[in-house]
Amino acid sequence: MTEIRDIEQRRPGDAARAFGLLRRSDALMCALVVLGDKEEIDPEEKDAALEILEVMHEEACEQFVRARRDLGIPDSTA
Repeated sequence: MTEIRDIEQRRPGDAARAFGLLRRSDALMCALVVLGDKEEIDPEEKDAALEILEVMHEEACEQFVRARRDLGIPDSTA
């Protein structure tokens, strides 16, 4: 956690951008879960929307990983 605080102090704009990308990724995942649980939506429309959300989520994850690496934030899953 100290490393993240150091990065936030040295590069506040970049750190804010990275965490914004993480929040975007999380929000898209939540949208996928909520939409996936909806049964009253037309199946074709639901599938189309889920496909779009999945692509957006993958892109958001990739953007966050790139930003995290650029900032030197360690991968907590490794």
